[in-house]
Formats: sequence, structure tokens, C-alpha cells
Amino acid sequence: MERRIDRLAVKRLMTLVAAVAIAGLSCSAIADNTGRPLPIRANQPNPVNANPAGQNAKPVQQQGAAGQQNPPAQQAPVQGGPLPASNEHLDPTTDPQQNDIMTVEREYDRFQDKISIKTEGIRPQIVKGESRIFVNVTSVTDGKEVTTKPEKLQVNLLSVADDFQYGELREGLEFILLVNDHRIRIPAKFLKAGMTRDRSPKALESFVCIVDASLLVEMIGANSVDAQLGNTEMKFGVAERMSMRRFAEEVKLMEAMPKQAVAAVAGALTNSSAKPDLVALHMAEIQEKMAQEKVDKLTASMVAKVEQKSEYIAAFRKAQELEQRKDQMSPGPDRAEVSQQWLEAKGKANLIKSQVLLEDPELIAARRELTDTQAKLKALQHPRGAN
Repeated sequence: MERRIDRLAVKRLMTLVAAVAIAGLSCSAIADNTGRPLPIRANQPNPVNANPAGQNAKPVQQQGAAGQQNPPAQQAPVQGGPLPASNEHLDPTTDPQQNDIMTVEREYDRFQDKISIKTEGIRPQIVKGESRIFVNVTSVTDGKEVTTKPEKLQVNLLSVADDFQYGELREGLEFILLVNDHRIRIPAKFLKAGMTRDRSPKALESFVCIVDASLLVEMIGANSVDAQLGNTEMKFGVAERMSMRRFAEEVKLMEAMPKQAVAAVAGALTNSSAKPDLVALHMAEIQEKMAQEKVDKLTASMVAKVEQKSEYIAAFRKAQELEQRKDQMSPGPDRAEVSQQWLEAKGKANLIKSQVLLEDPELIAARRELTDTQAKLKALQHPRGAN
């Protein structure tokens, strides 16, 4: 009797263990789809288990292409509208334009005493090619706060496609920009490649570029910004450049935009019924203001330099002396002669200043830019054919 009870107990125990094992396998399968590192294909490096910058390693299923936390990789982590599910053929040229202005993240490393500032998830509009591109911009400086403008910036590019696009192009690959049709070639260094783990795997390839900080400012204020990475061609629209602008403000490359202007652009981006006209108008207003501020700053700087020159100081002092002498004299021929001498001396001082302001190449370029932005703004405010 005791043996029969023991056998029955053992049988029940084995049944329980089997049930637990089956449940464990089911849980493992769920974990594989959401949290484990991606599989590595033959002859492929570890897929992007880290963000495009190569920091803070996390599985791709948990880490979005833009470096943000996302649900399982059933859909690419993109702002600005619904994109095709991962089990569909990826055609990035049909993606909706990005409408959101991306946030800027700050992270301080107390051991290194460095602060990292970055914006992630910038998605330019693909014009040609089979890759969806995500752009991250990062600046790292010493200390807890940014006190000086950076000279160089790190730009990370992440390609998402059905198949690997850059295997044969990695050596000597360039990120080519057309900023107002001005061509700029930037070496793009290969970082990592891998595959997502879902029903229809996507190929991930990441690259890094080091660019001059001034180039970012130029892109933000440009009328048009086109780019090419391998066979993929793209455009940086208003939302993408506004995201760059927010980053540039954080690293002190540009002054902060008025909150009303930011709100107006953000509202126009989300207002699909009137988006093209409203966004173009607000951006033209911002560009005109930026151009005017640039001219004013350059003019003030040049005037300050001219006023320190000995030639100008001598002419200015002579004009002051003649003016004082004129004011002390009674009306008559002598006063008229001194007045003429004063006007000539004053004109000479102003001529010295004007020549410097008119001949400075940087100020000439800034004035030309201001004229162009004013003409563009006027055309948008009073379009041809409008009543």
C-alpha cells in the first residue's frame, strides 16, 4: 500500500515538473521576442546591441533605432506618422514626413566630469533608395554645463532596410551634403551591422561622421538641405532642422528662439490642412530674424574695431575740435569756414568707417543673405495672384 502511494506521489510530481517545464519554455519564447540580444548572422559583427553612438549597450528589441525605449521591434521607432509594419516590404520613399521636433537629452558623467548632449531620431525624408535613415547628433564637453561652443560634433547615421545596403561601400563611404547647392563631403566610418529579430528581419547598418559645428548652423539656416549616403538620397525638412536648432541652442551654437516662434512652427507642423504655407512662412520669419541678428552683430564688431584704429581716432578728434570751435564762434564768414572744415573732417571719419564695413567679405555675405531672406519672406507674405 505504501509503495503504491509513493509511486502515485512520484507520478504526480513528474507531471508537475513537466507542466512547469512547458510553461518555462513558453516564457522563454516570449522573452526571446522582447528582450534577448539579436542573433548574429554568419560573418557578421554583433548587431546593433548598442545605440548608434556605441554606448549604453541594450538589445535592439528594447532599444529604438533613435536610441529611445520602444515596444518590441514590430515597427520602426519613427516619429511623424505611421510607418509600414516590419513584416511588410520597406519602401522609405513612401514614409510620411517627420512632424515632431525631437527632444534634446543631457547626461553628465561624474567620473569623467563630462556632459553629453544629444538629439536622436531625426528622420530625413527619403527621395531615392531602399534605406530608412535615422540621424543622431552628439556633443561631449568637459564639466557639468556647456560654457563654450563646440568646434566639432558627432553625427551618427543608422540605416534600416530589408537587406544590407552598404556592404561593398563601407570603405571610402561619404555622407554628401548639398546645403543651398553647396557640396560638402564628409567621411562616414562604419561602426556596426546586424539584423532585427522578428518575422521579417530588417538589416541595420550604422556609421559615424565628425563634422564642424558651424556646418550644423549652416544647415539650420539654409533654404534647402539635401544629402546622400551611398545610393540613398534624402532631404532635411523643417522638422528635422528644427530638431537640429533645438540641439544647437543647448550647446550654445545659437541663441534660443522666442517661445512664440517655436510654438508657431510646432503648431504649423501638426496642422496638416495648412502646413506647407504656414511652415514656410514661419521658417522664413525665423531665417530673416537670424540673418538680421547676424548683420547687426558683425556690424557692431567691425565698428568697434574701426574705432580703435589710429587713423579713425585722429579724424574723429579733429572733427570734435572743429565742432567745438564752430559752436563758440559768432555767425559770420569765419564761422562758415570752420563749419566747412568740420563737415570735411566728420566726412573723413565716416568714410574710414564705411570703407571697412563695405569691404569686409563676411559682412558682405551676411548682408546678401539678409536681402535674400527678406525677399523670400515678402514673397510668402504677398504671393503673386493673391487678392
